Amino acid sequence: MVAISSPPLLALVALADEADGARVSEWLETRGYDVSTCGSVADVRQCVDAMQRVDVVITDAQLPDGDAHEVLVLAGMLMPFPYCAVVVSSTTTSEDAFMLAQAGTRALLERPLDSAMLERALPRDSLVPPPLDRVVRAYIGQVDLAELQRLVCAAALRQALALGGTRSGAARLLKVTRQAVQQMMRSEADGDVEDSAESPDSTPAAPAGGRRRAVSATPKA
Repeated sequence: MVAISSPPLLALVALADEADGARVSEWLETRGYDVSTCGSVADVRQCVDAMQRVDVVITDAQLPDGDAHEVLVLAGMLMPFPYCAVVVSSTTTSEDAFMLAQAGTRALLERPLDSAMLERALPRDSLVPPPLDRVVRAYIGQVDLAELQRLVCAAALRQALALGGTRSGAARLLKVTRQAVQQMMRSEADGDVEDSAESPDSTPAAPAGGRRRAVSATPKA
């Protein structure tokens, strides 16, 4: 039997204060997350270009060059409605909080940030995917039906390959034949979906805890 190891959750931390970013990133890493840290919207844009998906976003309501809504829009390019927590400040109004909730924010945090607050904001059992119809509705009017079907199939195949580790593992998760998976991969002529397995019967290596990747759009002096 081929062992299946789930990939780590991926977190995007966008906090202007470097110490806060390091503290939150370390907390996430100890819980097995792979973390990308940013200090501005420009950093987030660069980071998103290098990521395949994002499961959790923790961002300041206000960043030096933008705000949480811009971060959510960028993160949504990878995954509609990721679990998002926003760090608010004394200048955040009730109207701001309402708009953040409308944009998909699941928790509002206040400084000083500590482990207990993060634990309450991001319990493991709360990291469940949103209803599928909600995700589909978000794309209506953005793409035509054929493109929407292609996006859904490509995303499903990519995730199945990541979780299953092999074509056979992906086929079991999708409840199709291995030949069907191969056909789906061939149909992705633009190369968006790639086989992450080196051989049909290879076993994926389990992740050894979380790791961190810092992103900065501007080099430090």
